[in-house]
Amino acid sequence: MADEAIDQPNLEAWFSEHVPGAGPPLAFERISGGRSNLTYAVADVAGRRWALRRPPLGKRLASAHDMVREHRIISRSRRPTFPCRRSSGYARTSP
Repeated sequence: MADEAIDQPNLEAWFSEHVPGAGPPLAFERISGGRSNLTYAVADVAGRRWALRRPPLGKRLASAHDMVREHRIISRSRRPTFPCRRSSGYARTSP
């Protein structure tokens, strides 16, 4: 599925380098219903799955779509009393 918010070749290269066991080709499916940042289900041919979050396209307030803050909170929230999936990483891109 073509989606202008997904740069599949670069994302596949990033996943291959930073996410152990992830290998192309990857499938990206947009999950609707989000309030701000875009969310995608990502799957590889072996059936492994991840969630991908990114700011929306176009002009935006940095504070409203702060992916660094979101990554930091998710990374620190993983503990037995608060179930939260492990973050596989964060990639900063040019605006």
